[in-house]
Amino acid sequence: MTDHKTPATEAELTGATPRRRPKADVLEVGGRRLSPSTLMMGHAFDPMLSEGSLKPPIFLTSTFVFENAAAGKRHFEGVTGKRPGGADGLVYSRFNGPNQEILEDRLGIWDEAEDALVFSSGMSAIATLMLALVKPGDVIVHSAPLYAATETLIGRILGRFGVTFLDFPAGATEAEIEAVVERAKAQGNVSLIYLESPATRPTRWSTSKRWRGCATGCSAMRRAASRRSRSTTPSSARSGSGPCAMERIWWSTASPNMRVAIRISWPAAFRAGRRGSIRSG
Repeated sequence: MTDHKTPATEAELTGATPRRRPKADVLEVGGRRLSPSTLMMGHAFDPMLSEGSLKPPIFLTSTFVFENAAAGKRHFEGVTGKRPGGADGLVYSRFNGPNQEILEDRLGIWDEAEDALVFSSGMSAIATLMLALVKPGDVIVHSAPLYAATETLIGRILGRFGVTFLDFPAGATEAEIEAVVERAKAQGNVSLIYLESPATRPTRWSTSKRWRGCATGCSAMRRAASRRSRSTTPSSARSGSGPCAMERIWWSTASPNMRVAIRISWPAAFRAGRRGSIRSG
């Protein structure tokens, strides 16, 4: 009886060349870890993958080619879930691309996050976060007021699927927040605690110190200040701080069934005169 070796890699399955990866990054020198500002200069980019270019070129393409039809077939089977394991590689710039991957990797390094995702708008990031973490029947606890479209998403859209919410004012104390979280637990499974700063309509600044106290002091949020993932969302809105607004959403696991997310809108924060305290949120 003859043993047949089962192909183990995508390259063996499709006959395509394995995707070339950037060389391993140097994260420390002489036993000392390099600072994020140093790593940002070249992290996640290998000049040898781009004709020796010192800086990443801008890839002006919407689509990427597959080496053969079999490789394309395998990729789309993974994307659509027809086979386990998902899909790796580049296919369409709306999904991912070299510049986007480099940006995400560098932002992850900058905030010492496990990973980072970049979105083209704030609401796409917020909606993706909530749709990924919240299921029918869950309860969302959030600060108030929120960005109007976020309130619509929670109350009118997710509400159609049995998702309920409780909120607390932006200036709430730790004790007040803790009380709302306990009420929400009695109402159902609290899958997400969502915070925004500054609050909007009218703008109310909730200091980084208060949010940090919220994340570390409330029992429901105690581990939210530990390792975190972060999505960064360039917004099309213009503001006094520049032509492209920037907001960040940090999220972390507070318990096996609960996540904590904190959204910070950068230009509004700059206008509020709090430039020095934003990053500590």
